[in-house]
Amino acid sequence: MAKQLTAHLESNDLLPANQSAYRRGHSTETALLKICNDDVMTADKGMITLVALLDYSAAFDTVDYSVMLEVLDQRFGVRGNANCMVVRVP
Repeated sequence: MAKQLTAHLESNDLLPANQSAYRRGHSTETALLKICNDDVMTADKGMITLVALLDYSAAFDTVDYSVMLEVLDQRFGVRGNANCMVVRVP
């Protein structure tokens, strides 16, 4: 299912261009390289860069699954039985 979902998201251009997580050929390293490159480009223009790094790892414990299923349906076209495989709503 993960392969099918990834293929669907990629073929329909539904992932943000700068998203590194959960994408083939992207990693923490590519995200950091992008940040560093953007910082150097900005410095070359005489501008200042401010970087705010947030840890959202605990946020997944507070996900409202009904909202998540609605987003999967409305925004990404994942509906019906596919949603049942993603998560079981208590």
